[in-house]
Amino acid sequence: MEQEDRDRYDTLKVGTEEMELTIVTEPFVVFTHRGYTPVINVEDKGGDRFTFFISSSSVARELQPLIDDRGGRFKDLKILVKKESEEKFAKYQVARAEPIMIPKPKAEESSSEESS
Repeated sequence: MEQEDRDRYDTLKVGTEEMELTIVTEPFVVFTHRGYTPVINVEDKGGDRFTFFISSSSVARELQPLIDDRGGRFKDLKILVKKESEEKFAKYQVARAEPIMIPKPKAEESSSEESS
């Protein structure tokens, strides 16, 4: 991992308004008053970068299937993030911001070409 991937930006503050973000790094750890904590750097639509702490179980639980769909890669995934409520410990909601591109099976492609 390149050194600039580990830059620490302002901490991402998530509210109840949905935010569209692009993950710009693979996970890495930072040292906090509680020990080491996993983070990713993200970029918003305006190009501002933030450090997003991903140790929350609600973040991890919703992020993991999206990462699994990409062969374990975080970088370049576009996500939508918000909290369920304004409560301090409200759960996060994380979803894919980009559609999954599923290629058509070869049989469907050739049959649609034949009917033209």
